[in-house]
Amino acid sequence: MIDTARAAAKRAAGAMLNLGLPMKLNSYTITQGRDRAPARAMLKGIGFTDEDLKKPIIGVANTWIETMPCNYNLREFAVYVKEGIRAAGGTPMEFNT
Repeated sequence: MIDTARAAAKRAAGAMLNLGLPMKLNSYTITQGRDRAPARAMLKGIGFTDEDLKKPIIGVANTWIETMPCNYNLREFAVYVKEGIRAAGGTPMEFNT
């Protein structure tokens, strides 16, 4: 089941990013320009590189929690989704809800 979830996540992420259309990235709001230097510094401080910040930043919402069986596996699935985003040329940014 895990391999199926991994393949599905990679296909979905690839479909989102490989449309072949030129676009202004919404993530440029936090990664471009002199006044965004503090935001870039924060992102670099947690491990993002200049190369990461040139790519589309794709948010990965996750409701994972260790104490609930229904959400317990979501953390592992998020890893596969992020692999798919990277494989498709994006930069994943996971956040909890």
